[in-house]
Order: sequence, then C-alpha cells, then structure tokens
Amino acid sequence: MLTKEQVKWILEHNKMKVIYVPSHKMYGYVGMNQQAARVMHFPWHYGHKILEDKNLQGLQRDKTKVHETVEEYEMRVYKEPYWPAHHKATQAEHLVHDKTLRAKPCKFKEYIY
Repeated sequence: MLTKEQVKWILEHNKMKVIYVPSHKMYGYVGMNQQAARVMHFPWHYGHKILEDKNLQGLQRDKTKVHETVEEYEMRVYKEPYWPAHHKATQAEHLVHDKTLRAKPCKFKEYIY
C-alpha cells in the first residue's frame, strides 16, 4: 500500500512530460504511458512521456497524470506487472486527491501537500 509521502516522492523524482492527443489515438483510454503501452502491445513512439486525451480538463487531467506517473514508475523500477501497478496508481489518485478537497477548486500542487 502506497503512502501519500511515497506518491509525492514518485511525482517529484519521476517527472514526465504530458502530450495531449486526440481521443482516437488513446485506444479507449484517457491516459497511457510507455510501460502500459508495451504490455498492451500498442505502438509507442513518445519515449518517457505520458499521453493524455486532450478532452480531459482540470481535476481529470491531474488525476490522470498522477495515475500514469505512478503506474509507469512501478512497472519500470519495481518490474510490477500491469494490473498490480494499475491498482497502486489508482490508489495514488485517491491519496493525492482526497475526496474532501474535491468541492473546492485548488491548484494541482495544493492536492499533493
């Protein structure tokens, strides 16, 4: 189980550029990283980056970035299979974006600290 401090560390030390792409390039997903694309046999020509659906906005974009960053890190560094890494990434989303903060709009960094 990840802690908020671990997620914060991953986000600080595994900075990934986000590329916003049209929905049809996402294979039905809202976000994708290199490690997940490899497991799913999707073509990948973007290097160490995250692809996000360009139609996402606000909190959805932030949550997807957290998810993809943690998932990629777990798969690359700890050689986790896709599904365990995906579950940890989903957990990380919930740790960073506490339900009590959803009602009030905040900047991305305010959710982390």
